[in-house]
Amino acid sequence: MKLGFIIRGSSKTSGGPRLQKIRFSLNISSEQYQAYYKGAAKFVRVQTEDGRSLKFPAVNLKQFVMHNGINGHFEIIFDNQNKLLSLKRIP
Repeated sequence: MKLGFIIRGSSKTSGGPRLQKIRFSLNISSEQYQAYYKGAAKFVRVQTEDGRSLKFPAVNLKQFVMHNGINGHFEIIFDNQNKLLSLKRIP
């Protein structure tokens, strides 16, 4: 069983033709994120601020897990081959 989390957020493309910056918000409970550890969820699916759907490996969110889950506004950067370069929490 694959789990996907659909969360509303935003997307901005910048950094020239090679990099794509995409913004979104997350509100995932610690119980929901535990599905990753149990093998039920390998990917997180979010809806970006501009309405696109984005799927990326759940392991990339591990650094943001707090006692109450993962909450906040994030920016993810991909190269022109859709390789994830960075993921950070933004104000």
